[in-house]
Amino acid sequence: MGDAMISVIIPAYNAGKFIENCINSIFSQTYGDFEIIVVNDGSSDNTLDILNSLAKKDARLKVISQENGGVSAARNTALKHAKGEFITYVDADDTLPETALADMTELLTDDVDLVVCSNNEIRLKSKPNYMQENVFDGPQDIYNRFRDFDRAVWWPWAKLFRRSIISENHLTYDTSITFGEDHIFNLLYSKYITGKAVVSRKITYNYYFIRGGLTAKFYPDMDEMQKYVYTKIADYFGGADKIPKKYEHLYIGSYYKGLVEYYIAWLSREKAAKQIQNTTENTFADILTDDILAEYLTPLQFDCIKSRQYTEFVKDYTKHNPKATVYRKMRRIVRKALEGLQKVFVK
Repeated sequence: MGDAMISVIIPAYNAGKFIENCINSIFSQTYGDFEIIVVNDGSSDNTLDILNSLAKKDARLKVISQENGGVSAARNTALKHAKGEFITYVDADDTLPETALADMTELLTDDVDLVVCSNNEIRLKSKPNYMQENVFDGPQDIYNRFRDFDRAVWWPWAKLFRRSIISENHLTYDTSITFGEDHIFNLLYSKYITGKAVVSRKITYNYYFIRGGLTAKFYPDMDEMQKYVYTKIADYFGGADKIPKKYEHLYIGSYYKGLVEYYIAWLSREKAAKQIQNTTENTFADILTDDILAEYLTPLQFDCIKSRQYTEFVKDYTKHNPKATVYRKMRRIVRKALEGLQKVFVK
């Protein structure tokens, strides 16, 4: 099914440094039947000027401007204007390999409603992030093998969504949160497909971690957003009491550990300890059981949590998980490098 028109949706906010490279990577595709819809989400830099200049050169680029409402609001606006049979998403600071659209459309047949491909994660160097190849035959098969499916749909990009399914079921991105909204959208979408979901090892996306990850700000309410995502996963199963125990432990445990490492990566030991205490005793208090803690922590770490010795917990966790501090160190290195460059150019 190599003749399907693709709508490439790009939310853009103050993306002047990257947006031209992003757009040009799409113009350079070997597959030509596409439109690009960029929503300029209230940028205060030169993003709009660059977009308007590019749009004059190629009519396939459509530019929409709106007041800043966040990435979900921008995607929702673009969906209203999309005309393609399938939708794919690109972040404004990322790029597509030149055969990305061709590789994804090659996986399409009349009974395929979702295509999921792999990506390059670019930090200091490029590293392929391969998905496990799979074919899911409709919602019931997805439900039966939910964990295998869920691993593939955390992110919005490197995918093709059938636009008719989105429009007919009035699917939109949740604008009330800034984390996990794409995961929630993907799960909602999967409930309405009637055909197949195909997962491929083909690399169709370049994700620049340093641009989006190292420069991102700290979200003190990350635990609340993460719990909200969990409630939406519960909704997928029909309620928290319907989630299979293995998934309940998996999600709560992995979310909790992820938050611990998030706090350690961003904050001082004392501040991380306070955030972990708040998550444990307040935000996650009604879902975090001793069984889950014991499964995901060492005996000493478990004892620290139960005795409320959170600073000692952070010390021991960092000792046994040295990678938890790598993110913080990388941000410091990048920040110092940028400061050094700034001094050179200021002179």
